[in-house]
Amino acid sequence: MRKPDPIWIGLAAVHGIELYKDPERVKRIARLFFDERWPRPFSKWHVQALGGTVDIIAGRLPANPMPKVEAALSASTTHWVDLKTPGDSWHAMLVQPGTTRDLDPLHVCPFQSKASLALEKLRDPSHDVSRWVTLAHDLVLAVGARNATITIAPSLDVISDILNTYVPDPNNHLRILGDVAQDFEARANLGGKYARYPRWGTYLHPEHVAAIGGRDRIAREVEPAVFEEVGDLLYIQLTGGIEDAWTPMMWEKRLKLRELMQSILVR
Repeated sequence: MRKPDPIWIGLAAVHGIELYKDPERVKRIARLFFDERWPRPFSKWHVQALGGTVDIIAGRLPANPMPKVEAALSASTTHWVDLKTPGDSWHAMLVQPGTTRDLDPLHVCPFQSKASLALEKLRDPSHDVSRWVTLAHDLVLAVGARNATITIAPSLDVISDILNTYVPDPNNHLRILGDVAQDFEARANLGGKYARYPRWGTYLHPEHVAAIGGRDRIAREVEPAVFEEVGDLLYIQLTGGIEDAWTPMMWEKRLKLRELMQSILVR
C-alpha cells in the first residue's frame, strides 16, 4: 500500500509591482528570506536569469548571503530568486522581482511569489505555522500582492497548487486540483476582477470583497475562524490553527467560500 503524502502548507501570491525598481521593497523581501520565523534557515539558493542574459546561480548560499540576495532581487536580469532548505522535504521561498512585465503586458498581476513548509519537519507544528502565517502576511505586503492563498493539502498537491492557477476537480471538492485555468480573460485579470480559488487562508482585495457581498456576508455564510486586515487586503482563515486545517470542518467552510466567490473565480 502506498504511503499517503504528508500534509504541507504553501503560500501563492500574485502581484503586479516591478519590485526590482523599488529598493525599499527589495530590502524588506530580502530580510524575509532570513527571518527567524522560518523554522530552519535556508542553505541553498537559485537565481534564475532571463533567457540568454547571464548565467544561472545555484547551489549553497554564499557567506554573508543577504546582500547577495538583495542584489539579485534588484538586478534587471533576474527572473526569480528561490531559497530552500536541503533535501526533498524542504521549506522554500521564491520571489519574482518583476523584470518580465513585457512578457505579460495584458496581465494585471503577471508576477508570483511563493513559500512553503513541510509540516512533518516541524518540531512544534501549531506554534511554527502560527508564526509562519504572520511571515506570509509580511511577504504579501512586501510584494504588494493583490490576491493570495495559503493551501493546506498533501505535499504534491501543495507544490502543484502554488506553481499553477488551478480550478478544483469539479467532481470532488476535497481535491483541490482539477485543470489549470484556461480562460485567458480571467487569467489576465487574476488579482483584478478575478481571484484564485479559496484555500485554508485566502487574501482578497477590497473589490473582491465587495463583489461577493462584503465582509458581513462572508462571516455569515462561511463562518471563518479568522478575519484580519493585511494592508488593504482581507485575510480569511477558515479554521483557527493547523490542528483542524485538514479536517471535514475546513473542507465544508472552503466549499462555502468557493460557492460565495463563484462570480470572481478564475476558470
